[in-house]
Amino acid sequence: MKIKVTILFVLASVFGFSQTLESMKIEVQKIYNLTIEKKYDIVLESTYPKVFEIASKSDMIAVMNQMFDNEQMKITIEKVNPEFTFSEILSIKGAKYCIVEHKNRMTMKFKEALGENKEFILTNLKENMTDYTVTLDEKTEVFTVDGKAKMIAISDKLTNGTWKYINYNGESPMMQQVLGKDVLEKLGL
Repeated sequence: MKIKVTILFVLASVFGFSQTLESMKIEVQKIYNLTIEKKYDIVLESTYPKVFEIASKSDMIAVMNQMFDNEQMKITIEKVNPEFTFSEILSIKGAKYCIVEHKNRMTMKFKEALGENKEFILTNLKENMTDYTVTLDEKTEVFTVDGKAKMIAISDKLTNGTWKYINYNGESPMMQQVLGKDVLEKLGL
């Protein structure tokens, strides 16, 4: 009898983990598609709520719209096969965390001809985006940025046990404000 109970517990644990990971896979694909479609208001519904203690949803939408299309340039996130990878789900201080990585491609097109400045911009982008491959189409003056993006999936009391997400940017002070230095260290970030 004890062996049957143990087997049932193990199977239930594996099945529960699989269901959690499967639901996360579906959710991140939806978020990815909505980002490509520029439906930022819907994307923000899946954002970890603590982010909104730093910036409101409306402010974030305004910043995103301004960043992706302003008087100087237009940035487009291109649809690629994201090839999502998921880390092990870690429990830290009563919360669950999973690091999600995926392929990412952005194009940048300046609204005025760049002339001689395009080589300077290309060099600057390469120096500042060391984890990415940056190329320039000389004819169209479109910069393409290829690399991996990283999100952190979080399930805790604030999310009522559902998965919510935050884009990981290690250089942003917001990461420590939202997650804390100790959590980032335990996640290996």
